[in-house]
Amino acid sequence: MHCIPGHPVASHMIGLLNIVLPVAERWFVQTYNEALPLVKDSRLAEDMRGFIGQQATHADVHDQVLNDLMVARGVNAEPILPHTLVDVFRWHGSEEVEHAG
Repeated sequence: MHCIPGHPVASHMIGLLNIVLPVAERWFVQTYNEALPLVKDSRLAEDMRGFIGQQATHADVHDQVLNDLMVARGVNAEPILPHTLVDVFRWHGSEEVEHAG
């Protein structure tokens, strides 16, 4: 699956970013939402709310791009996308063990 024709490494890097970044962005959303009640400065709280919204939107867009790319290539993304990054790495590790056998 190369989204950039003739550039397999760049294509795989884009794919990796679309898998890794949504997890990090959702972590930011969760962390900032937990911290927000502790913030007394109204300007800082407003900036944090903007950042939370931005990161949530980014995570959703990454998921949609990855989903669209997978569906366009005949891959069912439903069992893959809802999982956390830890789940993805566990799955990948088990698949590598399977290939080694």
